Amino acid sequence: MRTISPQFIQDLKSGQLSFFLNQTRHDPDICMEIRKDYISMYYKGGCALRIEQRGKGYSFHFDSKYCLNKGNDEKAAFFEGL
Repeated sequence: MRTISPQFIQDLKSGQLSFFLNQTRHDPDICMEIRKDYISMYYKGGCALRIEQRGKGYSFHFDSKYCLNKGNDEKAAFFEGL
């Protein structure tokens, strides 16, 4: 079963992770999917970011293929404000 903790849900809705949920609500290129004990953030179909709860905090695993390339900033909007 795909679940995240009640605290994780609260942080997504109105806490320290709310930025990420808001991005998925306002950008059709971004999708958030709940997995077992973590969430994945997809950008244009590829998994760009994984967020896992670690105790009272969170760890972030960023896929380096989404790093900006010199002369190509089409992905920059997704990462502004992080």
